[in-house]
Amino acid sequence: MAVTTIYTDLEVPPGPRGIPQLPKPPGRWWYWVIMGSGWLGAAVLAGIVVWLLQRHDGNSLNPTGSCSWESCLGSSCTPSSDCSLNCFQLGLRERLCEAKSHQAPGAEGCWLCPAGWQPFATKCYLVSAKTLPWEEAGGDCKDRRAELVMPKSMEEKDFIGALSKENMRSWTGLSTMPTQGEGWTWMDGSPLQDDLLQVTGERKANACAAMWKAQLHSHSCSTPLHWICQKEATKI
Repeated sequence: MAVTTIYTDLEVPPGPRGIPQLPKPPGRWWYWVIMGSGWLGAAVLAGIVVWLLQRHDGNSLNPTGSCSWESCLGSSCTPSSDCSLNCFQLGLRERLCEAKSHQAPGAEGCWLCPAGWQPFATKCYLVSAKTLPWEEAGGDCKDRRAELVMPKSMEEKDFIGALSKENMRSWTGLSTMPTQGEGWTWMDGSPLQDDLLQVTGERKANACAAMWKAQLHSHSCSTPLHWICQKEATKI
């Protein structure tokens, strides 16, 4: 009996080799769930911050009659008590304002100046160590969040004059620049009071006033001179 052998070709479609099948990404509803959770968390956090700020404003910033320096030294005034901010302010005054070198003479209360600045009344003054023309000197004061000095009283003028060395001429905020106004005008736009302060020298166009030996003197604004900046002191 003869044996019949049958051959056939099986065609198997080729598949990707070495690349695992990744699961299908979730639908867009997962995106909205994640975004919604983030928004909800941000809203809750903002609410907590607002609540804490309101609580701090309501408790710490309102002075109470029972808060004093004596109570701050004891255990009755703690960081969580109603007078914690008052204790902090009292502590600053006790440690910083008792030294005359840190006090601003002529002003009520305690006024402090940055390091290197000299206090008088409610202002702070800084004398430059180098020389510049008037306009550039004013720019330096502006960079320090200050302005060129503008004495408005005899006492302030004498104090500023004492800051400068004997042969040092220092720019002030007084000039005859067209942008400042007619005649001698301060940088804040107010005119010079001749009955209070006077400028020695000829009043020319584009002239600037410098302090020398407690007196104001007229100079060319392009002359490099020292200068004095002024800014408001901080009251505590």
